[in-house]
Amino acid sequence: MRNLWDRYYADAQGLIYVIDSADVGRFEEASLAFEAVKEQAHFHAIPILLVANKQDLLDACGVVEIEQQFHADRIRQEVPFSIQPMSALNGDGVNGGMQWLVKALEKRS
Repeated sequence: MRNLWDRYYADAQGLIYVIDSADVGRFEEASLAFEAVKEQAHFHAIPILLVANKQDLLDACGVVEIEQQFHADRIRQEVPFSIQPMSALNGDGVNGGMQWLVKALEKRS
């Protein structure tokens, strides 16, 4: 499936990347996939929202751990970037993430 991604994001104005923040065993894989997508020419300088889903679970990693795993400080030097803790199950964090992305997009125009 990942080999098809580049066909769909040529005209992207922003990127929303969702991770399962309770599945620490797949953080490395998710981080590598994120880096591969982020490095595509289409994504240089566009806002990136990393959604840390499943924050409603007790074993979910917090934002600080996710920032370290995904090298947030480095990314913020390159592009507008935010990590949004979220629970798709109950909707917590959805509005905050979308509001950040809208504001980031407005700054670009």
